[in-house]
Amino acid sequence: VKREVARRDGGRCTFLGQNGKRCGERKHLEYHHKVPFARGGVHTVENIELLCRTHNQHQAVLDFGSKVMADYCPGVSR
Repeated sequence: VKREVARRDGGRCTFLGQNGKRCGERKHLEYHHKVPFARGGVHTVENIELLCRTHNQHQAVLDFGSKVMADYCPGVSR
């Protein structure tokens, strides 16, 4: 799954800004579940994408809320 996701995503962050521009970061990449694993998301190519660390944390705040993420991950602001 990881190999296929990395190939499909071109080895770069897939985050799209509000302007439609793709992030494109190639370092500090993380595998992100579109439907969070904690909410029943599965480990499939269709449900996983590459995000840079910054955008993965941003998405986690959107998915779970800033308080939960600040408690779970020090350094994430509330």
